[in-house]
Amino acid sequence: CRPTLCPEGQTFNPSTCNCECTRKCHVGWMLNPNTCICEDCLTQCPVGQTRNPITCICQECRIACPPGWTLNSSNCSCECRATCPEGTTLNPNNCICGRCITTCPVGWTFNLITRNCECRIKCPEGQTLNPNNCSCECNTTCRTGYTQNPDTCNCDRIGVCAIWQILNITTGQCECNINNCPLGQTPNPNNNCSCQCDSSYCPVAITSQIPVTCQCRCLNPSFIYNRAQRNCVCPGECPPTTQRMTNTCDCQCLDNRQRYDITTNQCVPWNCTRACPTVAVLTAECKCRCPQGLLYNETANTCAQAPVNEECTRRDFVCENNQKAHQDCKGHCFCACSSGFAGARCEIQLQAELCNDCYFENGHYHAGVKGYCDLYVNCVPLEGASRNNTRPTQF
Repeated sequence: CRPTLCPEGQTFNPSTCNCECTRKCHVGWMLNPNTCICEDCLTQCPVGQTRNPITCICQECRIACPPGWTLNSSNCSCECRATCPEGTTLNPNNCICGRCITTCPVGWTFNLITRNCECRIKCPEGQTLNPNNCSCECNTTCRTGYTQNPDTCNCDRIGVCAIWQILNITTGQCECNINNCPLGQTPNPNNNCSCQCDSSYCPVAITSQIPVTCQCRCLNPSFIYNRAQRNCVCPGECPPTTQRMTNTCDCQCLDNRQRYDITTNQCVPWNCTRACPTVAVLTAECKCRCPQGLLYNETANTCAQAPVNEECTRRDFVCENNQKAHQDCKGHCFCACSSGFAGARCEIQLQAELCNDCYFENGHYHAGVKGYCDLYVNCVPLEGASRNNTRPTQF
């Protein structure tokens, strides 16, 4: 094998008797073994060709794209260039047109026909729909001396604030003034603008506090609470021919041959010969009525302690409003409703606004409950009010 004159950049290899490329390229360049020339890997290949990332040589792009995809010969890759018909949307992962699924904002509804989000909310009276943001806005204009309530759109008279609020003359809004809570209430430490019941306001031994109004209520329903005296007192006055029963506040005639008529507030003749125990009062029906917590024993003619009912253990008998179920002497379950609740299952909540008119009968004040024509509850008249002996006709 004779040595041969090799081209520039090549060296003769006596073992193979061939010229071989021994040129070394700089970084970013790659040796072309066919021409023994260093080529730039960053230069763009001619149209229809792509550079092999391993050999850095431009070669014809020969890949096959899936249906719907288009070959990009400049980078030898498949691209999704499909156009979808109206009502559909393109999935870029598989290049397939599918049904458009739209998530509408709150208050908007998706129309399957138009494929658009539409505002279909109905605004209450006094408000107008804003189609731009699908919200209801007040459309009333308040006259001088009134300001608009942004929550109800009602015009509230400026200067009428709750007792624990003060009026801001600049804004016309009521602002917190928790140092001025109603009587029987105290500032709520957990709420910056509210009052809560003051547990120390009512005398514990003789009264309980009404949850809604925080006012004091006598434990004995025959009495009414006198706020000035901080004591429970009997309502009204008894006529001179009677005496006041200390436990029930009832008027009892001094003459046993007479009975007290609550309607006329005087003693009238009657033929009842029953003699009641000292602590009891004789009713107009010629029956003995014992004070609260005591039951009349007709056989012994005494007032005895009322028996304590055992708690009901039946799981299918449930009282509402967290009231307890008890069973009577025959084992029948019943709901023992606490103050403020009524009904067979204590389902009626006796709030302050339910009571309509307060009338006096048989030594007690009673009131009808709205929505329950046959239901009466004990009530407390306002201080200084005279007896109302007329039964209410509307509830």
